[in-house]
Amino acid sequence: MNKTILIVGGGTAGWMTAGYYSKKGYAVTLVESPEVGIVGVGESTLPAMNWFAQELGMEEQEWMPMCDSVFKLAIKHEDWNHEGSNWWHWFVYDRTQTQQHLDHLNNNTLPPQDKYEYGYHVDAYKFGDTIAKTVALKHGCQHIVAHVTEVIGNEVTGIERVITREGHNLTADFYIDCTGWKKLLANKVGMVYSQYEHLVNDRAIAAPQPSLPTVNRYTTTMAKSSGWIWEIPLTTRRGTGYVYSSKFISDQDALSEYCEHYPNTDVSTVNYLKFRPEVCLNPVHLNVAVIGLSGGFIEPLEATSLYLTQYMILQSKLFVSGERTSVVVNRNLKKLFDNVAKFVLYHYTLSGRTNTEYWRYYNELEKNLNTLDSIKEYAAEKDIPYGQSATFFLPFNWWCMADGYNII
Repeated sequence: MNKTILIVGGGTAGWMTAGYYSKKGYAVTLVESPEVGIVGVGESTLPAMNWFAQELGMEEQEWMPMCDSVFKLAIKHEDWNHEGSNWWHWFVYDRTQTQQHLDHLNNNTLPPQDKYEYGYHVDAYKFGDTIAKTVALKHGCQHIVAHVTEVIGNEVTGIERVITREGHNLTADFYIDCTGWKKLLANKVGMVYSQYEHLVNDRAIAAPQPSLPTVNRYTTTMAKSSGWIWEIPLTTRRGTGYVYSSKFISDQDALSEYCEHYPNTDVSTVNYLKFRPEVCLNPVHLNVAVIGLSGGFIEPLEATSLYLTQYMILQSKLFVSGERTSVVVNRNLKKLFDNVAKFVLYHYTLSGRTNTEYWRYYNELEKNLNTLDSIKEYAAEKDIPYGQSATFFLPFNWWCMADGYNII
């Protein structure tokens, strides 16, 4: 733990990384630009975030109010099979308990805390800042607000130093790229990316909406003509947005469809995002690791983005500490990304919707990939306790989807 760590980029990924490494005893420096904003739309988490927060020593009663957080018990998918349909993906890993869990969701009540898994809804803009205040800075992380203008290094020896406009000349034993889709360090050392060709969503618009009288303890996704709308309740507002494919709908038409769903939208608050569904094939390379969006991104469906960030942090630390080689770490990360990408893809291919070109594309894709037989096989497997599987999505997760699409 005598190695020094330099994290380039703040935001959620940067501060989660800084919090974890500083809590483990490493000498951490985080440099973030005063000019570059964060993406800030990953507001829904999986139960694994509960463990991560505990690992950092974060107490729920302290940090949850700081980022307007709400307990999350499930994801509700509306209109995915056909208009008027819905199905639940909940955090109970025993299908014999689904009715009890559904009762709590319908009544907006919490079951006994020792008998359920849960995630969180968080304000992504505040979440990183919360981790900084409660963990990273308390454990000695040096915070530098400066704009990086040059990265010195190459594809053979790695990163040598990072230079800022304000005159900093920063060096470390290990460098972590949390610069998002800019990939400032990754591009310098020749990290390689592979795109998930069947996943066509590559755009999103995001905007806040006022709170409703009842703050639901679940995320809602709503299938639309060329993608889907998310709604994530916080204590102070709802985080919402439309994920779609530029191959099937224009930005303007996507905004119009979003505003049909939320007719009182202030369009000046809308944030436009462009992304590629991809994974880095060598996320730990030489003396660099990529974490967060710079390490890969699939799409926000099923709230996997922050979990992937969390897993990248844990794997990079195994390399830095000498417990795993880069070959093993990179293989583990690729396996996880592929598992998530497959799970996300099946939401589309198994849908019964054929009313637009977008949904017909996925309907035809199912015939080529035969995802129907695959999910039947996955869903028929015996339930496995959470945390005891070699893959992230368990038989129960596949069963929820199969049951929702009336496949079983």
